[in-house]
Amino acid sequence: MDKSYSLILCTFFIFLSVFSYGQEDRKVSAKIESSTVEGQIKLKAVVTNTTSIYKELNYLLVSIKKGSAGNFSNNQQSGKFSLNPNEVKVLSEINVNLEKKDALKAFLYVKDEETQKLIAKDSVELNNDLFKKSSQNRRRGFL
Repeated sequence: MDKSYSLILCTFFIFLSVFSYGQEDRKVSAKIESSTVEGQIKLKAVVTNTTSIYKELNYLLVSIKKGSAGNFSNNQQSGKFSLNPNEVKVLSEINVNLEKKDALKAFLYVKDEETQKLIAKDSVELNNDLFKKSSQNRRRGFL
């Protein structure tokens, strides 16, 4: 009886450790925070690690702006970083001059450095309907 009790207890702890390990990857979050400062949109890429594990990660922050005249410009920033347990880190900041008739899309991707697995992402869209209008006009042959 003592052997079966020990075996059941050992099995329980193995399943508990596997279950908690599988959820650790989901506890790193990525967020693009936006604010207006002196007529410009300020985009800030922020990552939060709510686990008790040190992480080695990569990030990619991409912003695409469509001007009122139909021209596109983009900005791309990337790099490697480390994240301590329970740490919040600002990875990058982008300032974009955005007029009323301009549109902006920004994307943030965070990957595990070793496995290259995507573990967190976020996106922001401002005046998204202006992107849609240009693609509809191209399909109709106007642009």
